[in-house]
Amino acid sequence: AYPDVFDGPLTDEMVAEILDGGVADSSAAACDEGMRLFESETITEAVCVPETAQRIVALEPFYSLQMSLELGLPDVGSGTYAEEGGFPEALTEAELAGNEGIGNFETPNLERLVELQPDLLIGDAWTQSENYEQLSEIAPTVLISSPNWKTWFDDIAGAAGVPERTSELFAEYDARVAEVSAQLRDVEVSFVRAVPDGFQLYRSAPNAYAPIAIMSEVGIVRPEFETGTDENSWERLDWEGVTFIEGDVLIYVMGGADDAESIDALEVEVTSNPIWQGLPAVQNGEAYRVDAQHWMSFGGMRSAYAVLDDIEALLSSRAIGVEIDGVPQRIVVMDEGTMTDMLALGVTPVGVQDWGNRDFSTFLNYDVDAVASVGSPDGPNFEAMLNLEPDLISGRAEHFEWLPEGTRESLEAIAPLAISPHSSRDWEQHFAFVAELVGKQAEAAAII
Repeated sequence: AYPDVFDGPLTDEMVAEILDGGVADSSAAACDEGMRLFESETITEAVCVPETAQRIVALEPFYSLQMSLELGLPDVGSGTYAEEGGFPEALTEAELAGNEGIGNFETPNLERLVELQPDLLIGDAWTQSENYEQLSEIAPTVLISSPNWKTWFDDIAGAAGVPERTSELFAEYDARVAEVSAQLRDVEVSFVRAVPDGFQLYRSAPNAYAPIAIMSEVGIVRPEFETGTDENSWERLDWEGVTFIEGDVLIYVMGGADDAESIDALEVEVTSNPIWQGLPAVQNGEAYRVDAQHWMSFGGMRSAYAVLDDIEALLSSRAIGVEIDGVPQRIVVMDEGTMTDMLALGVTPVGVQDWGNRDFSTFLNYDVDAVASVGSPDGPNFEAMLNLEPDLISGRAEHFEWLPEGTRESLEAIAPLAISPHSSRDWEQHFAFVAELVGKQAEAAAII
């Protein structure tokens, strides 16, 4: 796994150090036939590039590679996490087909790069500026220095000769942002990352790291301590600093995408600390861990949509519940974990979406013969649900990510829908959520 040295785009200080005077004077540049001058305020210098690139190498596996793939560019190679290889887990084998590794992104293998015969190299200025002259001898080289993730898309598409593709991508993205924004609860939200040697605070700022910029874009309000400028958008915190995390809701990351083996131990250490347990969001039962893969190894649109899905699941008014008259008597649940919680509280749902474990007796000590199956892993059976005449439908938000589009709206047409934002990791919080739905708070407290 690559060392924890690059968690996103560049800060303004990095940009100033790299550019040291801005973009080169394009008036002196003349391009050969079949080439054109590409200029941008956020690349190292103006450069002659192919009219439309045919063999692109992304010099690093972060923004350059992932955004190139999302733009449908003809990538033939990429820098990797280490000399022996390594690409982001989010990328599939199909996406990487035909993409050859050129070694560690910080020290690319130039011989391997030459063998690929690229006609365009794209990378980030912070890690590649020292190699710029050598790289430029191999192929036209565009090194991007913007701290803004959207500008990266524009620069990559512009350099490759397909600038129109960004507008297509962002039209869909903007619609999703508007959808999530319209659902937000009126709360202040904190965000922090825990690492083995302390904490990292990512503040809301004009050119904040991509997931934080997305939080601002949908209209999330951060506490004053977590709002800053580009100069102080990132800060290391010790436990004393953590005491200033005052949001009603806390979104947190444990470690990085390459720390899978140590994350659980780190989480136990952090969340058992009395200072953490005293944070307002933790006291409210509103502290949520999100996946480091998309939040801390952000790579492009796939990551952006994953961040938006998390925001919707955790902060949407639709994710928390609905007005319920009295205690529901006929409940349909959308996952077997929620069914287990209800059974433990003495409540038997009338239906459950079957995720492939229909022989519930293999893992439950309850009589579930009366629980009807109302769906499969492919999706819910709406007709079966209607026949059960439920007065409430409930389940975990994480399961809705795997269901067909429009499922939520169809369920809401059948009965009130209460979606828990708590993942399977946060079982105590989810259990308390279920208990509140069925009026069994005292029983849940005794069990917990």
